[in-house]
Amino acid sequence: MRGFNPLLFLILALSAGCGFLKKKEESPDKAQNQAKDVFRAWVDAHNSHNLSALDTLYADEVFYYSKSLKKRELIADKAKALKPGSDFRMEVIDPKWEIKGEEATVNYEKYSYWCGKEAHVVSELGLKKQGEAWRITMEKDLAVKSIRYNITKDEAWKRVEEFLASKGYEAGRDLGEEMTGPVDKNGILCWKATGPYYDREVGLIGDYEIYVSTRDGSIVSHRLRRVERGGPYE
Repeated sequence: MRGFNPLLFLILALSAGCGFLKKKEESPDKAQNQAKDVFRAWVDAHNSHNLSALDTLYADEVFYYSKSLKKRELIADKAKALKPGSDFRMEVIDPKWEIKGEEATVNYEKYSYWCGKEAHVVSELGLKKQGEAWRITMEKDLAVKSIRYNITKDEAWKRVEEFLASKGYEAGRDLGEEMTGPVDKNGILCWKATGPYYDREVGLIGDYEIYVSTRDGSIVSHRLRRVERGGPYE
């Protein structure tokens, strides 16, 4: 039997210690990613009007705007806006996170649309780690903001037409074009334009999907699909 080697023991102990420290260093990132996943699922559940999905994201008791509610009471309140046929949707931009141990808060700007009316508020969610999962324990608005867009829908249409012209095309006006939004695209609030486009010599070519920033009118994203080919977007 070999004798005790103190140098080998020290090396193994240091290696194990480094692995432990590395694991602890990685845990904040893992916790943040898990909390962010819950936040994204929360936004998606609102826009898909999925009350069952929302039910899985909240804690059993939640501080909801100005009072404490049981989860069933909160879901019943959400159902007013998310019932079948509702036009409710919301866009969330600029989330700012703070995570301390097993608690997290996220502040964000929320643009919501319901019954034909728009609202712009700064809001906050609170989350806590309960067992292996993060649950929403607080939801409130911090400030109401006025609805102002630097770029109007009419100005956005001009940007769309200029963009198509730069590629040698023209927008097919009065042929089913639509401007909706604002919507979030790549973290930027945008007008979303869809409709047909054509070439004066060959006629109708395909349809487009173009996102125009409400802040500065830049083209944030675009897709052009050539219908006659049935091909992919450009």
